[in-house]
Amino acid sequence: MLKPTIFREYDIRGLAETELLSAGIVDLGKAAGTFLIRRGASTCTLGCDCRLSSPRLHDALLEGLLSTGLRVADLGTVPTPLLYYSVFI
Repeated sequence: MLKPTIFREYDIRGLAETELLSAGIVDLGKAAGTFLIRRGASTCTLGCDCRLSSPRLHDALLEGLLSTGLRVADLGTVPTPLLYYSVFI
């Protein structure tokens, strides 16, 4: 389970190895995917940055998103503005 204190207004902040455990990130992906599908989405984009923890977090989030039936356009390692832009194309 993820600590409620990691959730901020526009993002999630926590220590990758102690507060952002893979099981919790899979659950986060399931919740986000369910939220999007219930609101009519069928696809979302996913990207990560170059931090050492990114591959693990990316894989866990992707697992959760895909488990909901959501299609995921995986952009790989990208700058944040590119991920933001991908929402509008």
